[in-house]
Amino acid sequence: MVPLVLLLALLPVVEASQKCEDDILITIEREECFGGCPVYSARIYADGTVVYVGKRYVKTKGERRSKISQETIQRLINYFKRIDYWSLKYKYDTDENGVTVSDLPTTTTSICLDGKKTTVVNYYGAPANSMN
Repeated sequence: MVPLVLLLALLPVVEASQKCEDDILITIEREECFGGCPVYSARIYADGTVVYVGKRYVKTKGERRSKISQETIQRLINYFKRIDYWSLKYKYDTDENGVTVSDLPTTTTSICLDGKKTTVVNYYGAPANSMN
């Protein structure tokens, strides 16, 4: 399973107030680039269930399920709060000067709290503090 730290390290692109899906709390999806970038997704459910799907250029391919504690879920939620995830833009694809690059993977993350889902799509140019 992908370490939770990796899930957090790849945060950024926000879409305002979508409806929550089932009991999914946090998601991440990493898309491919022209090279050997890892391609995977993970969903964390409110009960602590984690569903990872490795597709390409990952150590573990296919679907894997695991469980994390409520304490770990709370730490993840606190991280989203600390970086003020809800204030991020929906999409990052250029830097502060309007410059972009090619051949990067897109990482889409989301969190669903209080019945509202926020999504952030990061191709390039997300704030550095959202990655720490």
